[in-house]
Amino acid sequence: MAPPKFKDISKSADDLMNNDYCFDQKFKLKSKTSNGVELTSELTMKPKGVNAKLTSKFTPFQGITVDKLCVTTAGRFITEATLKDAMEGVSLKVKAEDGASMAPAGELCLDYKADNAIVNLSVDVVEGPTLKGASAFCYEGFVFGGELKYNTSFDNKDAKVSN
Repeated sequence: MAPPKFKDISKSADDLMNNDYCFDQKFKLKSKTSNGVELTSELTMKPKGVNAKLTSKFTPFQGITVDKLCVTTAGRFITEATLKDAMEGVSLKVKAEDGASMAPAGELCLDYKADNAIVNLSVDVVEGPTLKGASAFCYEGFVFGGELKYNTSFDNKDAKVSN
C-alpha cells in the first residue's frame, strides 16, 4: 500500500482541531445528473454577509477529469483538471483561478505513486515561478517524508534592491 501524500499525513489531526469548531451557518447541496456530472451548491452565512459557490465535477473524455469548475459570489472562477495515468503511476493536474479583485493563480502538478512511495512536484506558474516538491516513503510500517519549496524570483517580487 502506498503512503499518503506528505501534506495529508497530519490531515486527521488538523481536521479534529479545525473542522469541528466552526460556528458559521452552512448549507451544502450535492446532486448527480444521469450523465455523471456532479453539482455542489454551498452557502455560508456569516455575520458580515453570505458567501456562496457553485461547483461541478465531470469527465469530458476518458482519462481526463475536470475535478473542479467553480464560480463564487466574489466573482472568482476556479478550475482544476486531471489527466490520470499519463504513464504508469503518473497523473498530471492543471489548476487555475481568476477574477474578483484578487491576483490570478495557476499551477501545474505531477504526481507519481508507487507501492511504497509517492512523489508530488508542482510549479506555480504565476508567482515566481515557485517550484515545490514533496515525497513520502513507507518502510516496514513507518512513513517518512519531506517537502521543499523554491521561489525562482524571476518575477523579482522577492528580490531585494540595494542602493
